[in-house]
Order: sequence, then C-alpha cells, then structure tokens
Amino acid sequence: MQRFPFISRICFLKLIVPLFLLGYAMPFLFSQETSATYFQQKVDYEIDVTLDDVRNELRGYIRIHYTHHGPEAIERIPIHLWPNAYASKESAFAEQQLRLGKLDFLNATAEKLGFLDSLSFSVSGNKLAMRPDADHRDVAWLKLPEPVATGEQVTIEGPFRVKIPSSFSRLGHVWQSYQVTQWYPKPAVLDEDGWHVMPYLDQGEFYNDFGDYTVRITLPRNYVVAATGELNTPGEIEFLHRKIKGSSKKPVTKGVVVDTIPPSSKQVKTIEYHAMNVPDFAWFADKRFRVDTSSVVLQNGHRVKTWAFYTKSESEFWHKATTYLNRSVSFYAEHVGHYPWPQVTAVQSPLSEGVGMEYPMITLIGLSFTPQALDQVITHEVGHNWFYGLLASNERAYPWMDEGINSFYEQMYMQENYGVKGNAFLPKAISRNAGMSDVQAIYFDLSHQHKLRPPKAGPFDQDGLSYYLNAYEIPALAFRFIREMMGHAAFDEAMGAYFDQWKFRHPGPEDLRKTLEDYCACDLGWFTEGLMERGGTVDYAVVNATPDHVVIENKGEVMAPVEIILSGPDVPEQHLWVDGFTGRKSIALELKGVREISLYKPDYSLDADWSNNSFRPSSLFPKLRPLRFRIGTGIAGSDRSSLYLLPLTGLNEADQGMIGVGITNQQLPNPALRWILAPMYGIRSRDLVGMAEVRRDFTLRSGWFDRLMVRGSLKRFNDAYDPDYAFANRYTKAEVKAELHFRKPERFSATDQWLSLRFAQIHQRFSVGIDIQDNLFAIDKRGYYVNELRYFRKQNSILFPNKLDLRAQQGKGFLKFLANFRQQVTYRKKSRGLYMHFFGGLLAVNDQPDANVNFLFNGQPGSGIFARDYLFDEILLGRNAKSGIFSQQVFLRDAELKTLSTAGFSENWMLGGGFSTSLPIPLPIHAYADFAIFPDPLNNKVSFSYSSGLAIVAAKDFLEIYFPVFESTDIRESVTYAERSGYFERVSFLFNLKALHPFDLGDHFFEFLYR
Repeated sequence: MQRFPFISRICFLKLIVPLFLLGYAMPFLFSQETSATYFQQKVDYEIDVTLDDVRNELRGYIRIHYTHHGPEAIERIPIHLWPNAYASKESAFAEQQLRLGKLDFLNATAEKLGFLDSLSFSVSGNKLAMRPDADHRDVAWLKLPEPVATGEQVTIEGPFRVKIPSSFSRLGHVWQSYQVTQWYPKPAVLDEDGWHVMPYLDQGEFYNDFGDYTVRITLPRNYVVAATGELNTPGEIEFLHRKIKGSSKKPVTKGVVVDTIPPSSKQVKTIEYHAMNVPDFAWFADKRFRVDTSSVVLQNGHRVKTWAFYTKSESEFWHKATTYLNRSVSFYAEHVGHYPWPQVTAVQSPLSEGVGMEYPMITLIGLSFTPQALDQVITHEVGHNWFYGLLASNERAYPWMDEGINSFYEQMYMQENYGVKGNAFLPKAISRNAGMSDVQAIYFDLSHQHKLRPPKAGPFDQDGLSYYLNAYEIPALAFRFIREMMGHAAFDEAMGAYFDQWKFRHPGPEDLRKTLEDYCACDLGWFTEGLMERGGTVDYAVVNATPDHVVIENKGEVMAPVEIILSGPDVPEQHLWVDGFTGRKSIALELKGVREISLYKPDYSLDADWSNNSFRPSSLFPKLRPLRFRIGTGIAGSDRSSLYLLPLTGLNEADQGMIGVGITNQQLPNPALRWILAPMYGIRSRDLVGMAEVRRDFTLRSGWFDRLMVRGSLKRFNDAYDPDYAFANRYTKAEVKAELHFRKPERFSATDQWLSLRFAQIHQRFSVGIDIQDNLFAIDKRGYYVNELRYFRKQNSILFPNKLDLRAQQGKGFLKFLANFRQQVTYRKKSRGLYMHFFGGLLAVNDQPDANVNFLFNGQPGSGIFARDYLFDEILLGRNAKSGIFSQQVFLRDAELKTLSTAGFSENWMLGGGFSTSLPIPLPIHAYADFAIFPDPLNNKVSFSYSSGLAIVAAKDFLEIYFPVFESTDIRESVTYAERSGYFERVSFLFNLKALHPFDLGDHFFEFLYR
C-alpha cells in the first residue's frame, strides 16, 4: 500500500490463489514438514449485494462456509465487522487517526460516517447469539449452536447492511465513485497461535484466511465495475468490451481533469464474480471508467488477462497501464514465482490519502503525476499478489513480510527498467552527489536521535514515519544487504523455495528465516529479531590494523554480518564477510599492498555511522578520511568527509550589514560530533563578529535517559553603535550546556522531555562619553554569569499539545524561578486553534545583580544594563534600538504581552498569561489578549495590566505582527508609549530567528519533511 504524503511509491497488492486442484490441497501438504502444530482454516463466501447510490448503502446476504482444521473443536467464532470502525469517534480507527494527526474523521458530520448493521446470523435455521467484543467496536463473537470438530464445516448465513462512509480510509465513496473494500462480515483467523482478533486500522493491515468467493453485485446498469476474481456474466463482458472500444476513441487528457459524473440508469443489472483461493474480495464502481485490456503469457505458459479502469484524469499515463501491468506480472513471476490467477486489474479511483492500495487480483491507485510514478505504484501493488495474496503473512503483526519484501522487489524492478536506486524524497540541492540514499540518511538520522519506534511496537503504537521505515524501507534495504551477503544466485534460489513452500499459506518470520538459512548456512536472527523486532542499529567501526590483523568494534545493538573490503592500487578489491559479534574482534587478514580497509558497499549498507568505517594503514592519520568542500549542505558520503561552505549575510542596527562565510560539518544524517564556525565582518563597525559552536551527542544504553547532548558555543556581536564617537558596543557570550533526554516508554508516546544544565558567561564592552566635540570617550566593561537548571516537557498530541518549561537561574546577587506552560486546543484543522500561555516567576534572591533579571511584561530591545535578553539567547535586529522598526521586535519572555510599553516590571514576582485564537475567516488573523499581575513598587500595590488586539500570524511563534486594540491604563499612559506617538509605531512583531539554528533544523529536518 502507498500511503505516505512525502512518498510517491509504496503500497501493497495482495492477490493470489490456488493452482487449480493442487491449490486446494497445497495449504496442508507441507504442514508436517514445517511444524507439528501448523494448520489453517478455509473460509468460502457466497455474497449477494445491492448498491443504493442514493443512500450510499449496500444491502446484502452472506453465506460463510467455514471449514475447521484446528486440533480442537470450536464453539464460537469472532467476526470482523470493520465498517463499524467508521460508526464511532471512539473506535480504534478513530483513535489512530487522531494519533497520526488526521482530523477529517474526527470532524466529520454524522451523514459522512459509516456502519454495518441489520445482522441476523443463523446456522441451519438456528439464530446465533452475537456478543460485541469487549475491546473493539468493530468485532463481535458468534456462539455456535454446537461445537465444530476438526474437519467439519459449518455454514453461517444472514443479511447485512453497510452504510458506505465518505472516503476517510479504504472503504468509502467520493460522490458516486465507490471503493468497496473491507466491507462484509469476515471471521477472524484461527491458527496455532489462537484467534487473531483485530480492529480495523488505517495504518496497519490485515490477516485473512484463504477461500473461494462467489459474489453477485446488483447496481444501476451504467456503472462500470472492477473486482477481484473473474467476471462470469456474459452481458457484462460484452458491456466492458464496448467500453474498451469506446475508450480507444476518446482523446487522452493531461493532468487532473474534472470529469462530471453522469446520472444513474433507472435500470439495474446483476453481475457475478468468482475468485478461487484468495484472502479477500474488493470491488470498485464508477460510471466514468474507461477500460483497457491486454494479456501476458508467463514462462510457464499461463496467460494472465490484464485490465485498466481509469477516468479522464491523467489518461495520458493510464493508456499505458496495461503495458505496466504486463511487465510487472512477468517480473514477479520470474523473480519470485508463478502467478496462478487468471487476471490482474489496476483501477484509478479516489483515495483518502497515499497513492495505492492492494487487494487480490486488483489494486486501487490514485493520482501519480508522472508515467514513471504510475508504473512504480502499479508494480508495487501488483507485487502484493505475491506478498500478501499468495504468501499471506499476518500483516498486522509483521507488516515488513508484506510491504518490506515487496518494496525490495519493486525497487529491483525500478532499477532494472529505469536505472533508479531506491526512493528519492530530498531536494536535489541536498541529495546531489550523495554517498548514501535518501532512505539511508533518514533511517540513520532518526536512529541516532532515538526517534524511531521499534517494529515490535505494532502499527497502532508507531508514528507514521516509523511505520513507513519499519514496514517498507528498512526491510527492503536489509534484503539488499542479505542478497549481497548470500550471493545473488543463492538468495534468488532461496526466495523461490520460500515461495514454493509457503504459497497459499501463512508464513511467519521464523519460516522465512529457516528457508533462507538453509541456503546460506548462516544465522539470520540479527535480522528477524535484532532489526525487525527490536529495531536495533547496526554500527561497526574499524579500530586498528596491523600487517596481519584488523580490529573491528561493534558499537551498535545488532550483530549483523560484517563485510570487510580491502583495496589498494596493486591488489584486486577483496570482499570478505565475517559473522556478527559483540565488542571488539581481531580478524586475521593479509594486508600486504592494502591501502584502505572499509566496511560495506554504500548501496546496501545498514551501518548507521559511516564516519568510522574506513582505515588507511599507511596514512599518518589512518582514521581520517579525505576532505572535500561543498556548498550548502548535503548527505554524508562513504569515502570522504565533507565540509560545507555557505555565504552569510546579516543585518542589525549596530552594523547595518554583515558579510561572512559559514563553515560546518552539519549534514544528513546529523553527525554525532558537529560544529559550525561563522565569522562575519560588520560593515559599519568594521569589526570582526560571528559565532562558533560545537556539539557532541552520546547514546545511553540503559537507565532513565537515552541521549546526552553536550554543547559549547562562543559568539560576539555588536549591539549598539554610537555615531557621535563612531564606536560600536559589543557583547561576547561563552556558554556550555549539557542536556539529558528521557527514554521513552515502549508504547507509543507523544511526550518528549529533558533536563538541561548550562553555564553562560557574558561580557559587555561599551563607550562612556567624555566630550563629544573633542571625540573623547572611555571604554568600560562589565560581565556576569548565569547558571540555569531546566526541565522541559513537550506533549505532541494533535488536539491538545502542550509544553511545560521549568527553570531555576542563579548568578551573582540573584536566584530566580520561572514556570511557563503553553496549551493548544486544535480546531477542525491543525493550522487553527486556541493557544494559551501561563507564567509564574519568583525572584527568591535579588541583591543588586549585574544582569537585568527583574520580571517584565515581555522581551524587547533594551540597552546596556537594561538589556531585557540578559542571557543573550535571542537574535534581535536592534538589540539596543530605541526607535524605528528594529525597536518594535519583541520576543517571548515572562508574561509575554505584545505591547511595546516598558511600564511593567517586578523585583519580586509576577504572574501572567493570555491566549490567541485563529478567527473563522480564510486569513491568518488571530485575536489575542495577555495579562500580567505583579507588585507595583511605585504605587505600593498589586497591579493588573493587559494588552489585546489582532495579529497577523504568518508562522505561529516564528513570524507574527501585533496590532494593539485594548490596553490597560498603565500601558496607555506610560512614558515609553507617549514617545511612540503614531499608532503604527506601537505595532510590534515577533521574528524568532533563533529557530533557524542549523543544529536545531538538522534535528527536526526529516520530521518536518514528513509532515
């Protein structure tokens, strides 16, 4: 299935079924060879259903012929009633939508919801008792009239009705275009592990028994239907062939086209489909479909009919769809195993998100935008006929056995036909000349930062990016790795044997592992358990080398095999594979003539840190890789270290303009040790300014914390310019900071929290005027330090995200405590909401400190000892500006009033708060109001001040402009306000430039990209 916004690939197509008579026996022939307890049920269906396209309803009657092969008699059967996932905002589906940040279903009106009802099951005329499942709204339990013993069959039958929801997930409709999937009552799978009862999920797929289907669909005559199985209605076959002829005469159209839906015919038709030994049945109906057909003959002589159903949109791509279908079916049949079914269909139809979803013998595909992308999606979905359709693993428990293996073959197809290696998600400016793929960069970076949930957490407890990587890309990369380790011939033979042994059955990870190990004589526990269950990282390093030994250390959590590559100008390149290990290992090797020792080839490397994968024995600095310079930023390489150059320009009131160059090793994935040097020249001050910073991240294996970040920085900038003396005031700040990130629990957690401790030393240099006429002045200096202990907690839920920030600050003459809490209430769209903030502060000690640590209305420019940003954390355009546009910049501090009045301050304590809310108009305009409560030393009372107005919010908490409307008397009558005589001089703005720090951008780059 292809479902991820930043990816135009991925999907899953699951179809496949028996080899005629042999297919019926196949599920049981190998059970004695593999496991004494293995068994699988057979569930056949007869379904009659009628579409009401006025009410968007299905009315049907179902007969379920359930054949029991388990060792013990069963007395009850759980039934999946998955359309009921759309009936309630409290279903597992609804909860998952919320977790993943999708609000459409949560905000849907009642008429857009769906359900399955009118159920009355019986066996041989005896009505069955049906009890709702205790945990899941879309599951029920049927009590059988008598136990069903091994080898016996029971027929369960009854009516049902489905209200088709709007298109929120797989089952749905967009106007009168119908996607009828996961739509009928379906028994849960019973196998040697027990009943697999599961609610419907959007992220996370299914596990179904094989069976034969006879489905009869009644609907208005002018609908075109595409479905699982073979069409067995002669009149409808003729209807489709007329459509084929008509489609060939219609002009192809480019891009997305509005295609009017014609009215429904008053006459109806009933069409019948048969599907043999498939795990599911889906169908799609649309009155606008064009139809193309073709066929392909496979190597074993089996002819497969291919069908394409599509609308006007992108028809310039879709008229080649049968060519893509023929080629993809041939590819998978050649590389995996023969396709047993008579046909395969691709359908263009609306999707709630993503670009593809697979079902047996048929796949649903959305917009593709390029012909290559359409070919890729069709190929991926067709591949699911093998991985899910024929090899019907438990996708909910092991999605990688379906999506990941299929992605591996899809990528092989794309490389073979287009020369494309993997999927590209990053801007070309970053990924050009990259040493690793985009996927490797994303995977390794998120692993370093502990932002990937382990695969064993399951689809419900993973965020969307973790699920995509764990289910699709990491296993696909691992399969490339295993293929290289085993050798192509042995791997291909092993996968062929795996397919032949397990087709039409339900293999698990251990079954796949056993088959592969039979062909490689190796241990693949590192893959199935270390990588695909626990989600550990592979990280080996070349530590040292002597003339006859290489020392390698495992710094990761997975004992993957190690590929050692020896190269030199006078020796042929050698590739040696060594079994995985823990700790350090000395490996005997002949290194005569070897100039470089390296680990893994980039194309299939799983190693998360390439910087320690090479060693040059004859070099003065053997671990130091050759250096190259690049412009901007990029992706790490395997053979060289990169330094990145970036021209810099800056602007502030003191220097007017600044020019310089940034030099950094910041790249993707983020290095464990990163640094940046940014010298600049102030044009007006004629002074050297700029900053330098270094940061080292450490992974912690156990305990409360999983990551330690140590950071040191030095920056020097001019913050005021005295034109009378042509002298620039300057500040210098040195800072050291340690930050400990709490380890997340095993279950899905939307909470990030950390502790930090920092020490900041600030020095200021400023002029003291003596005589303006003689241009006489003195240079004075002052300095102070601040220690800060901080606890920060961020809750990243979609509806109610919040942040808690607690700080204790100490310096000469003061001890200060601050508490900030921010709460958001999301409206119908994530970009709209109610934003609240609350503040409390106490100056426990205030004994003439050098820093301006008094509590204030807000942060804004202030000069000298009145610098309101006393930690010099902010990037201010006019740090000491008293007038002009630069003086109107504010930053978030204390009570956070947006006013430019400096009336309010407190030497003791302050309480504050406020809110802003987006307005119900299609413009980024918010209403805001803030208040502060504090002891007023001038009037000897507790004062209450407020400021409110309207704001233009270009980017929340980054770029906002505030227009005051109602403000308290003390603000309106303050001296600083009186000096701002014009209204627009009282307009303030927030420009949070510190959010653009390259290290912080690097930390969140891939998360931002995914969103």
